[in-house]
Amino acid sequence: MHHAFGLSNFPTLILYIAFCTLACSYQFASAQTSALDKSSVWTYQLSMDAWRWSANTGDDFLPGFVEQNSNLLLPNSFNKWQFENVSPSGWIVGNFQLSKDTSASLKARVDQVLGMRVDEAQIEKNISPYLGIRAGVVDYKTSWCRTYETDNGWMREIEAICSTPQLRDVTGGAPGFQIFARNTVKDFLVQGQVGVYDPLILGYAPKEFNNLIPSPRFEAQSNKKIGFNLNALDLQTGLEARLSYIHTYQTGFSPEASLQGTTKQESDLIYMGLSLPLTSKLRSRITQTQQTQKAVCRSEIASISSACNLNMNMQKSALSLEMSYQLNAIDLISAGYSTLMFDKQQIFFTPSADIYILANPNNFETKQASVAWRREWGNNIFTILQHIQAKQVTTFETRDFPSKGNATGFRMGYRF
Repeated sequence: MHHAFGLSNFPTLILYIAFCTLACSYQFASAQTSALDKSSVWTYQLSMDAWRWSANTGDDFLPGFVEQNSNLLLPNSFNKWQFENVSPSGWIVGNFQLSKDTSASLKARVDQVLGMRVDEAQIEKNISPYLGIRAGVVDYKTSWCRTYETDNGWMREIEAICSTPQLRDVTGGAPGFQIFARNTVKDFLVQGQVGVYDPLILGYAPKEFNNLIPSPRFEAQSNKKIGFNLNALDLQTGLEARLSYIHTYQTGFSPEASLQGTTKQESDLIYMGLSLPLTSKLRSRITQTQQTQKAVCRSEIASISSACNLNMNMQKSALSLEMSYQLNAIDLISAGYSTLMFDKQQIFFTPSADIYILANPNNFETKQASVAWRREWGNNIFTILQHIQAKQVTTFETRDFPSKGNATGFRMGYRF
């Protein structure tokens, strides 16, 4: 589930240093050319995160079915690199005005949750004041993840879609093409877009297959996505609403001698969000995510109850509620609560598909509450202190496997 990483891991440390060097070099280049190009804007953030966590279970004793530890969604859950209690993180954002109607942008980050990742590297062309196109690595806009927001009050966001691998493949971006439109209707700025995406282009995400891993040597063969997004912002009150949809169709092959099976998978995800300013200092947000995932694997070799010759249906639902209060010019207090529910059913077949076994349903529900305090210390230095309480129950073969845990994190960061 994990790949080696840590401050003691030399290759990864080199990658991190390279990322920081890139950021600093871009800042220097931007400063050198600012006299000629006032429209290029770069922002960066570097931080060191420290986590202390505990749970009433150790490692997941049946990964994929009973994950008492990982499904708590604490900082050690489903990381790209092996979890370290103290780890660096950072991001870089660049915006360039290439001409009157054409711009380019870049968003990239490094952390132990996702490794090194480019979320956006696009060219945008405005065809008219109301219509435009984007191409490159483009943002799905199927969430409100605040990774690149300079006033983000969270270390680990309360919204499950932003931190959970079972949903993470529909956040950020992928190589694709979008057509977007925008207009002002009374007091509302309304924006919409339609896009097509392929994460396999140029090897951007060669192993992405939703949250399913058919086999250790699995090879993704096709990963196509299409989606739309509608966003409305009240220019007077700051109230904002979002509705997003994305459909994914994927195929892959398991080359193992005992499997040699092809997996086909489809998913449909709907995201709804409402951000509401209650007062000049108090803001609330509610989001709801629903996803249906269906997979079919067939092989002439694999035996019954294997990783192939099966039908799988999965229903996912996530709800988050958040409040943030700007105590004063330097202190931001955040509180949030979320629930995440999965329900999975599987049917296993023999190679001839004439005998099948209906597997016992497998589902889990995770509830998480969190509070955070962000402070701006001046000179672009900030800190975040966050505490998380989590509990979950996994049901497997008519038995319930409960778990609970907590985590406290501290981030010291520098933004420039």
